Amino acid sequence: MPARRVPTPGLSGLARDITICTVWACAVAQALTCAALPSRTVVTTVDDGFAYFGSGAGIYDFSNFCEAPFELWGFSWPSSEHCYQAAYRCEKESWARFAAGGDLSTLESGLPLVYKAGEVAKKLKWWGARSTKKAMVGIVPKMAVRPDRAAQLGLKLRKWSDDPRDLVEIRALFTEILLAKYRANPPMAEKLVATGSKLLIEFDRGAERKALGGNPPLWTGLMKDGEVHGRNLMGELMMEVRAVLTEEQPRS
Repeated sequence: MPARRVPTPGLSGLARDITICTVWACAVAQALTCAALPSRTVVTTVDDGFAYFGSGAGIYDFSNFCEAPFELWGFSWPSSEHCYQAAYRCEKESWARFAAGGDLSTLESGLPLVYKAGEVAKKLKWWGARSTKKAMVGIVPKMAVRPDRAAQLGLKLRKWSDDPRDLVEIRALFTEILLAKYRANPPMAEKLVATGSKLLIEFDRGAERKALGGNPPLWTGLMKDGEVHGRNLMGELMMEVRAVLTEEQPRS
C-alpha cells in the first residue's frame, strides 16, 4: 500500500509533510515505551523541592488556559491551549476559529458556543480576569473539541482525544507551542526560569486515585509522601522549556 502524506506542524514552525509510515513507527515506539510503565501506579521519587502549577493550584500564569498571546504558524493565538487544540485535534481548515479574531478565541464569543445559555454568565465570572489572574480563555478550545460539541460547531477533527500513542508528536508540538508562548511573554518566562531546578507538577487533586486505579493521568500529577502520582507530562515539558529559556538568558 503506498504511503499517504499528512500535513503536520513540526519543530520548524511550519506545517510539514510526514508519511504515514513515519507516524506508525513513532506510535509503535511510544506504545513500547508505555508498555514498560507500571500497570497500576506511575510514580517518580523526588528528593529536591517541587512546585505545583495550573489553574487547579491557583498558579495561573503557567496554565495553558491563561491568556498569553503569541504568534506561530502564521496565526495569532490567544493561549497555548488554543494553539494545541487547533493543531493537534483539528484539521487546518478549522484553525482560524481558534486564532485571534475567531469565534472561539475569547470568553465573550466562545463561552456561549460551548455552554448552555443559563451557564454562560457563571462561567464568564469563574474563568474571567480578576485582580489576581488573567482571563483563562483556554477553557473555550478545551470544551469546543469535545466530539459532540465539535460536531455541533462544525469543527473538522483529526483526533477525538489525546492519544498516548502520539506522544512523540504531542511532545514536539507542545514544546514548540510553549517556547513560542514564553518567548512572546517575558514576564511569564522570568517566573518560569525563577523556579530554578524545582520539579514542576501540573496539579491534579485526583491523580493518586486515578493512578492507583490503573489509569494514571497523562498530563498531571500529585505529590504525596515524596512521590509524584501521575505521568505529569506537562510538568516535564515545562521543565524542558525552562531549561531552554534559562540557556537563552544573557550571560552576566
